[in-house]
Amino acid sequence: MARTHVRRVRKRDGTLRPFDQERITFAIYKAAASVGGRNQRRSRRLSDRVVMTVDDRFEEGDIPTVEEIQDIIEEVLITAGHVKTARAYIVYRESRRSAREQSKGASRASHGPVPHRTLWDTLSWNVRNQCHTVDELRKLVSSGSLDKVIRSSEARFDRELDAVAREIADKRDSVRLAIVAGPSSSGKTTTTWRISEKLARKGIELVAINVDNYYRNLDDQPRDDRGDYDYETPEAIDLPLLNEHLERLVTGKTIQSPIFDFKSGSRTEETIPIRLEKNQIALIDTLHGMYKGLTVQIPEEVKYKIYIEALLQLLDSQGEWVRFTDLRLMRRMARDSKHRNVSPRQTLEHWHYVRRSEKKHILPYVGDADFVLNGSLPYELCLYKPMLKEFFQEYALNPTEAPEDALERAQRIHSLLEQIPEAESSDAISKLSVVREFIGGGVIQ
Repeated sequence: MARTHVRRVRKRDGTLRPFDQERITFAIYKAAASVGGRNQRRSRRLSDRVVMTVDDRFEEGDIPTVEEIQDIIEEVLITAGHVKTARAYIVYRESRRSAREQSKGASRASHGPVPHRTLWDTLSWNVRNQCHTVDELRKLVSSGSLDKVIRSSEARFDRELDAVAREIADKRDSVRLAIVAGPSSSGKTTTTWRISEKLARKGIELVAINVDNYYRNLDDQPRDDRGDYDYETPEAIDLPLLNEHLERLVTGKTIQSPIFDFKSGSRTEETIPIRLEKNQIALIDTLHGMYKGLTVQIPEEVKYKIYIEALLQLLDSQGEWVRFTDLRLMRRMARDSKHRNVSPRQTLEHWHYVRRSEKKHILPYVGDADFVLNGSLPYELCLYKPMLKEFFQEYALNPTEAPEDALERAQRIHSLLEQIPEAESSDAISKLSVVREFIGGGVIQ
């Protein structure tokens, strides 16, 4: 039995119980037995790895939760190559979670800065559908089975959007402000449009408040450490005015929304009158929607906050998880070069500004969301490879005057794309799909 300094575990109801490795060993053995494995010694070795991982991640005196221990069990099983056992354990855990939700009512809040539940729900689905590794993606492409995964994953995302719309509709008597937030290229535009359409069918209209119109005039804009205007920070927005207008809106009053002219870098003299009518909810769709200062004057009970992130759960050939930020970078490069006349190099070398702002102004507030959506789809890297492979090969192998951070990202993504199978855009991809924002061919741009 492995030694550990962790002595107690916190149950879901908040009570504490002694940390017991035997329970971990039994859980692993039970999952293995369900798929034909009955090696008790191997179950013990795997539980030792779980305990060592727990020891690495928690300090002496820390009390991990049951969910955190279960997450580590799944991780150890997958990284150790016991995919069938991991799949059985994930399916069992998922069935128990569903049963608890049916008896108590579902809550999709992340309850912390890392949306563990959404991550593991995604991994569970990917394992069951055999698309959680690049090796499995290659098999799907070579066998002609990718379209099946495309349709299934698109349907899964649509069900998540149905759940969001249902929760907002259930709270229509109290919610006056819906917020869709998430980092760059997470899929906010498509997600917001589709939620709006689903709510419209329930008799609820989302009235968009364009936060871009609340940018400060250029002369009043904050600058970064190089003296450049920093539009990536929420302080670039006139927060007092935005809060004043939102407060008036949710109390039934009319506002005169400003109009910002990006060519001149200032607001125009014109304004847009906005007032919420019955069955209308104000909508903010912005990077910084979770930032507390953005809506600080609005009572929490009238807000419904949706956070979307590209939480891809995919293992590369070395058993490393593909980084979410690398997926979003590829999305933005594909989109900006196709639709915004911005070169892949420009996007790559600007990315450090984006990441700096995300770490400071977006990621710390994920735990405040009422619903966390995963906007990634397991097949999409196959579509970006033919669009970006030549750029990354040239940039990574010929680093002429490349910034260090950009070169590191390029080399990492180049190595990843070498492993990813290529796939052309498929008719199986809905024209309403999130990925259509980045590859084109959709009805929402």
